Amino acid sequence: AFGVGGESARVGGPRAAGVGSFPAARRPAGPGTEAGVNRITNEFSVLAPAQVSHTASINEVIKNEIGLKTGVKSRSELVFQDNTLTRLGPESFFSFKPGTREMDLKEGSMLLQVPKGIGGAQIHTAAVTASITGTPIMMEYPPTKRIQVVFL
Repeated sequence: AFGVGGESARVGGPRAAGVGSFPAARRPAGPGTEAGVNRITNEFSVLAPAQVSHTASINEVIKNEIGLKTGVKSRSELVFQDNTLTRLGPESFFSFKPGTREMDLKEGSMLLQVPKGIGGAQIHTAAVTASITGTPIMMEYPPTKRIQVVFL
């Protein structure tokens, strides 16, 4: 779903190939308080507490602790202010804690690339918390199966 090639590491699944680096849109550096929607393929919804859910749009700015969900055969791409890149695969549910690089993957798959030299990030799932610095990571969390973590 994200592109394949290279060497990898794994946790809890068959060996998988790595993903190369992706150029991020140029934005001013700063804390991860918001993310811009760069790409949408098929369904991508914004699920805000105490508000009506809506379909996300290109260039929409995502703020606060809002849930984001992709549909079947869908994917999306978010770029944070510091050029941290997040790609969500099909049937994924994702959120982030503003002002940090802490992300929650409730289900589905994601690719995360934090630019070198700006610190690390954490991805939380019900089963695993992964902390990364200086390398892209792909994580797949199907709640009824084994989690896969690929360091790229």
